[in-house]
Amino acid sequence: MDNKIPGYMTKEECAVLRTLFAQYNSAESIGVEIGSLHGRSSYEISHAIPLGKLYCIDGWDGYDSSSGEYTEEFYNFTNFPKKGTMTTLEFFKENVKDCKNIIPVKGYSPRDIKNWQLKVDFIFLDALHSNPSDWDNIKFWMPKIKAGGCLAGHDFYSDRSQWPDVHDNVRQLETQLQKKVSNPIGTSIWYFIL
Repeated sequence: MDNKIPGYMTKEECAVLRTLFAQYNSAESIGVEIGSLHGRSSYEISHAIPLGKLYCIDGWDGYDSSSGEYTEEFYNFTNFPKKGTMTTLEFFKENVKDCKNIIPVKGYSPRDIKNWQLKVDFIFLDALHSNPSDWDNIKFWMPKIKAGGCLAGHDFYSDRSQWPDVHDNVRQLETQLQKKVSNPIGTSIWYFIL
């Protein structure tokens, strides 16, 4: 299945998400994605846990999500959002309309969901990639993850070349959890099984 939804997740990363989260496919399963954009990764996670529920949290505040001017060939290869691809809840819903287990939550984590009570099986963090937001999300969600659950995210680069706060936060988690991060080869996906 080729996911044509615009976003910044590679095909290889989409495959990792499906495999990683499939272990949580049950009727009681609850996953949370923070930073859903247009739904590219949401679609993959939803199909990994068709029996469970996936809460997708995003501001969907109507900004243009394109990251630059590339060739048409590049856009077609990467599925990056083209200029004029607006970040809206309506566009997200259209892209994931066949994903019946997705529950969109418009707002910013953790600010707009401080009263969250549900324990979750996994968190996928792909929102604002800088502190204090990134670390605030980690601190907020960690206690809500069930034993054996997963804390995961996107855009981890071991050489700190991009998104240095994500890099530093993952390294801090390694120390705090006394575990080595899993970072599948050829991807910027990171995760810990708790």
